[in-house]
Amino acid sequence: MARRQKAIDRYVRDVTIQNVLGCPVQCAFCNVESPRAQKFMATKKFGAALEELGKKYDLSDALNVLYSGRGNPIDDPELRMKTELLRSRLGQGGRKLNITLAWPLHGGLNNLAERTRGIDVLRISLSSEVLRAIRRELKKTAVPSADIEDAVLAEAKWRLRKAADAAAANGFKPVLLLEGTPGERGQLYRIAEEAFKGSRIPFGRVETLFSGLEPRGSALGKSLGRGGILILHTGKISKVHPPR
Repeated sequence: MARRQKAIDRYVRDVTIQNVLGCPVQCAFCNVESPRAQKFMATKKFGAALEELGKKYDLSDALNVLYSGRGNPIDDPELRMKTELLRSRLGQGGRKLNITLAWPLHGGLNNLAERTRGIDVLRISLSSEVLRAIRRELKKTAVPSADIEDAVLAEAKWRLRKAADAAAANGFKPVLLLEGTPGERGQLYRIAEEAFKGSRIPFGRVETLFSGLEPRGSALGKSLGRGGILILHTGKISKVHPPR
């Protein structure tokens, strides 16, 4: 029995990578507190964590890998290098990897296609908090106050179209995560639908997920669902078990 339990504990299907500490968006409902300033895991430390992962755990089956956690991983200038490391270290022997990158519609806009190379899914978060972050940015520009709200919507739609262009260029699947109250999610859905009109990816091909609001400080284990491996931005590896 103990041997069987040990084998179960070593078996891994899901890996969440907190590649960054810090996020400039600072959504009020985010379930992880983090500073605004961003600090990324060094690529050398990232490679060492992957090596340790392969030694400690049974990675014999397909793996779901999520870049997420305590910040915006797409801002990492070495993100593509890390994705290549993931493919080479964890994709050995023809093992299927499904790599998802979480993106809060912020950062990485100048080189979105470059930094998303090698991923399978771009999970795009759209919420009233994301729109509020865009509003803060635009208020620092020359946009007249009377035009701010129209400018916020136009900017959000432009960023969504950039994601569609990157998806078409790199062949990954865009997934839209609409976060907020039921009324807010309806408005966000209409914004996204308009954004993808005339884009290189028809809106009908975009999977749409809906999420309610959770208070800041919720347990991180919830985001890992069935349980799995968590790689912190420090390089530390821990096993997160699903709630019984």
